[in-house]
Amino acid sequence: MRIKGQKLERLRAIFVQLLSHDPRFEVDSAEIRLVEDPRERRPLSELDYVVLDTETTGSSPTRGDRLTEVAAVRVREGRVVDRFATLVNPGRPIPPAITRLTGITDAMVGRAPVFVDVVEQMLDFFGDAVLVAHNAPFDRAFIDAELGRVYNRALVAPYLCTVQLSRRVVPGLESYRLDSVADYFGVRIANRHRALGDAEATGEIFCCLLEDLRSSEVADLRAARTFRRDAVAAR
Repeated sequence: MRIKGQKLERLRAIFVQLLSHDPRFEVDSAEIRLVEDPRERRPLSELDYVVLDTETTGSSPTRGDRLTEVAAVRVREGRVVDRFATLVNPGRPIPPAITRLTGITDAMVGRAPVFVDVVEQMLDFFGDAVLVAHNAPFDRAFIDAELGRVYNRALVAPYLCTVQLSRRVVPGLESYRLDSVADYFGVRIANRHRALGDAEATGEIFCCLLEDLRSSEVADLRAARTFRRDAVAAR
């Protein structure tokens, strides 16, 4: 955090104040410890997953870009069992380049609800599932920015990124963009650059990755995060 010129006691007090109400940390006067989410140790087959995708006005929530669409599919026992999707009024114009990419226009989002009006439905759909996305840090940053505006908090659910997971499960692909990974697994993207189309394709890809992990006897989320196909082959 680039804090300079502060004594250790003062720094500890700052971090205790920042983290004392965050369930991801255990905080006392002596230590700050990261708490492992119990879902990290549960068998992969027993977890629910929500695979999500977002469309936005740009690439950076810290520079004022906002959600225009959010969609998700629920994966249970290796298959997609439910879907959620909504346009979101971002409260600002959509740049022409983004409209050309996604097909989402100002007129479409002008009739859509603002985030605060859909957030409870979205969170109900997420439930206690593990969240999954292709390039998860991007989608998580936008979801957390919107939640910060409404609730002054971020999601605490475990995340998996299918870009990172694909790199470790199927090493050697020329690209790990969504189109390339979908081609590798034979997954058709029905509506590219729309949130539900990309979420459904990512959900199918994730089911393929789960099957690969199962066949490699990967037991739980913690093991999935460290699994590497090349490392297995070397043993």
